[in-house]
Amino acid sequence: MGHTTRLERSRAPDRRLGERQRPGARTYGDCVRVFVYRRAGAVVIDGEKVLLASMQPPGERKWWHFPGGGIEEGETPREAAERELFEEAGLRPQEMREYLRAGVHGGEHHYFLARCDDLALGDITGPEREYAADQNFHLEWVPVADLHRLPVFPRCLAEYVAEHGAEPPNTQVPWFEDDRGSWDGIPGETMPEHIRTSARAVIVDDGRVAAIQRTRDGEEYYTLPGGGLDDAETPEEAARREAREELGLEVEPGAKLAVVVVQFDDRVALQTYVACEIIGGSFGDGTGEEFTEERQRAHGTYRPVWLDVSELPSSLKPAWLHERLARWVADPAPQRPERFCESAD
Repeated sequence: MGHTTRLERSRAPDRRLGERQRPGARTYGDCVRVFVYRRAGAVVIDGEKVLLASMQPPGERKWWHFPGGGIEEGETPREAAERELFEEAGLRPQEMREYLRAGVHGGEHHYFLARCDDLALGDITGPEREYAADQNFHLEWVPVADLHRLPVFPRCLAEYVAEHGAEPPNTQVPWFEDDRGSWDGIPGETMPEHIRTSARAVIVDDGRVAAIQRTRDGEEYYTLPGGGLDDAETPEEAARREAREELGLEVEPGAKLAVVVVQFDDRVALQTYVACEIIGGSFGDGTGEEFTEERQRAHGTYRPVWLDVSELPSSLKPAWLHERLARWVADPAPQRPERFCESAD
């Protein structure tokens, strides 16, 4: 049984997801905002309080994020953080020091510790004034001590501020890989369930990659083994389980190779591709629900196959795997996963 991710809700203009865009979000009816682009933001601390932007869609729960937005063409991350702080809070910083970097969902985030001599909040002049007009978008001062129990995004930044406060890094700016949503890890919270999170196992052996041959609605194509995350599962744990259920293989998960945000017409998917090494099992002996007659009548057939990495079929999905698989074979343990967005066919 798959599990949906826990990301923050909001309403945003209808636009294509891409590597650089602003405000970097999309709504599908009553759906979820996903920060997927190159983003820059500001951390403003006044004594025991930190400045956060809050949103509360009608009839839904309130959540917070740090002031910020997409890095526009020709901007540096610092320039983007300064602009966004003025557009959202009316503040002009006298000093900006880089505070934290993070890989979050399909994007790369840069956050700066901002010192402002005048902390009186001004009017909202950015696009939020229009696209979030019905979301009760506004800036407010929140006790740093409350960050651990509030749905604040990104989680890694909220945790870092709670621990380090206004103390900038002494040497290297820290980097975090963090695909949690704003409600993740908060006891007693019911997570929003509008984005599907899944894991794919990338299993390469002797120049071949393990795949699933699918036949559905008269179409034959290939995908990598994988599926939705169960409750409390990590992508690595899900990749291990799916390899067992779909292929009959026991694998040891390794590095994350890619974290991809996929835009469908009516939903968003967050997919993590995990390098896996075979440690046992028998290929073709999967016992997952995919092989039951009931499932195949409803969703088509599944057949485990090996594909030659140098001669991948054109029907392998998604199409970008043709290019990236070769890189993953050459470097199966990258320091950081690739992060990008794509639109589903």
